[in-house]
Amino acid sequence: ILQHSGVRLIEPELFHGYDPNNKVFFQGISIDQEMKPIEVSKDEALAFRRQHGEACEAWDKGDGQWFVRLKKGAQIWVPKALQFDRLVAGQIPT
Repeated sequence: ILQHSGVRLIEPELFHGYDPNNKVFFQGISIDQEMKPIEVSKDEALAFRRQHGEACEAWDKGDGQWFVRLKKGAQIWVPKALQFDRLVAGQIPT
């Protein structure tokens, strides 16, 4: 038990692929102007509408093509470059 417990460097294969060297953080960005429409599937259009509410228009062009437009004030999340400096974790034997 002692061999498999304690504080140690994180080994991604023991933590379901979690790798602190490839950690992803997201930064919220508010849109400051109306964006151009983009073509998406119906399911994606409805998901955009659920997520952004009044800050998003979603419509069917009439021939099965769906479009969304993010309005001013919509918030999107973009990956942020960040150096992560914690490479150890407590490990409990399983």
